[in-house]
Amino acid sequence: MYCCSCGTELPTSARYCPVCGRLAGYSGSSYTETKLRATPINWKRFVIGSVIAVALLSLVLLKDNSGSSEKGRADRSSEPSPTPKPPGTAIEVDVTKLALQPKVETMQILGSPSEHGPGDLEQYPWGFIAFNNGRLDQIDYGYRERPSSVKEALERVGLEQTSQPKTGRLSYYWNSSTGPLICCGLEMDNVVIMADFSGITVGFRKKATPPAEPFSKSSVSGRVRPTGTDALLEASSMGDITAVRKLLINGADVNGTDTGGSTALMKATVNGHVGIVKLLLARGADVNARAENGHTALMSVTKNGAGIAEMLLAAGADANAQRDDSITPLMIAVLNDNSSVVGALLKKGADPSKHVTSAGMFQGWTAEDFANWKQNVAIGRLLHNKTHRLASAFR
Repeated sequence: MYCCSCGTELPTSARYCPVCGRLAGYSGSSYTETKLRATPINWKRFVIGSVIAVALLSLVLLKDNSGSSEKGRADRSSEPSPTPKPPGTAIEVDVTKLALQPKVETMQILGSPSEHGPGDLEQYPWGFIAFNNGRLDQIDYGYRERPSSVKEALERVGLEQTSQPKTGRLSYYWNSSTGPLICCGLEMDNVVIMADFSGITVGFRKKATPPAEPFSKSSVSGRVRPTGTDALLEASSMGDITAVRKLLINGADVNGTDTGGSTALMKATVNGHVGIVKLLLARGADVNARAENGHTALMSVTKNGAGIAEMLLAAGADANAQRDDSITPLMIAVLNDNSSVVGALLKKGADPSKHVTSAGMFQGWTAEDFANWKQNVAIGRLLHNKTHRLASAFR
């Protein structure tokens, strides 16, 4: 089973992903697929229904063929070609009309569910919806016709693509590390589009506050807002070092955050923008700033980010920082099979004996346990040797 947000491989009993902290994904392409597979099939009904359907289809085809003639064919050949469909993407379900709505109003729009799930979860033929404090908090939707792009996938449910998602092995997603998807008057986190475009999950955070001025490269190079925080975050994420430099010169707060507590340094780190990371550190970016879940910039280092990790550590990043769920940068690097970052962390004093203290199936696990679970022999041996050297030093 894999996490539907970041693609990390998980054991079948996992409820939460140790990397992104989100609810664990399902083994199928969507919750609906897994639910249907778990439902026993009445094979007798299935066979009888299939035979009847084939018989009816045969009768229809025979009737159509018997009524054909040369005149009919000539008439059909003279018919005008079909009118092309107008451009644009058809909306299958408009989630903007459902987001954060009370349960009663949501049911009036969607109709009665096909099945009541546990807690505040309601099952429909196309997926499910979940409520929090009586209001729609999440929707999982399986497309009737698969879209061909992330942009079209969002448009099918009434949303717009206003920022770039992160790409995992099984999905495209927005979460706390990428920043929320903001559009259509809504701020949404944990937005996950399956890689095969079979379905989408949207988690609604709150109503979005319209920005005073939308960010664009031209607006940055021309006129800068007094604070510039939103523009700095966006430019750092996009890799526009010219815009970042200009915003900082004009007084943008280098440690300003978005609504989830993410800083420009975190945005640049997760997207691998080495030059911007170096510039932000030189301008006094707090290397140990924590997002709302305790996430730090060092935890955002990606697969090829050993250089960035070394820069952050040299600037004083805490190699043993822990998120609210007690996950460390070393554990995240192990889960990402990032041996170069593991090595850099160990050189700077990362403690491989630290273990997960939060409740759950990973409680008590160390970085070495995660390496064994991932079957990464090289990293596992590296951690094992380091742990035993530390233990010998204290004897």
